[in-house]
Amino acid sequence: MGRFPDEICQQFVPFLLRIEDLSIGTTRLPREQIDMDSDQWLELIWTFGGVQDFHIVRKFATDIMHSLRPTYEWHTIVLPALCNLHLHKPTSMHREFRDSVELFVTQHRLSNRPMEVYTSGSPRCCQICGAGYNLLESLINHFNENH
Repeated sequence: MGRFPDEICQQFVPFLLRIEDLSIGTTRLPREQIDMDSDQWLELIWTFGGVQDFHIVRKFATDIMHSLRPTYEWHTIVLPALCNLHLHKPTSMHREFRDSVELFVTQHRLSNRPMEVYTSGSPRCCQICGAGYNLLESLINHFNENH
C-alpha cells in the first residue's frame, strides 16, 4: 500500500485528538476475526488522546486492556484525559484481564488522573462467591481481598 494511506490518516490526527467519547465494538459476525496485536491496539488508541469516556465491548475489552498495561518501556500515560472507562460485557474476568485493568487505573491515579471503571452486563459478579458490584474496581478489590 505504500505511504499513501498513512499520509491520509495523518491529516485526520488533529481531529481525532479532539474526540471525547470513543467506543470500540464490532458489527462483524462472530465467525469473522479481527486480528490485531497489542502494539496495533495501542497505536490506534494512542491517536485518541483527548478521550474522556472510553467504551470497550466484549472480546475487545480483554485485548485492549492487555495492550494498555503499563510497561517499563513507556512512561507516558495513554488516554491522559480519560475520566470513565466502560467495559461492556467483557468476555473474561481472568486474572490477566483484572491485572491489566488494575495496572491501567493505578497508573492514571499515580499520575493524578483518576478515573472510574464501569462494567455493564456480565461479568459484574464474583465468579467464586457470587457477590455483585457495579464498578469493576470494586469487584477487583473484592476478589483481591477475599479470594
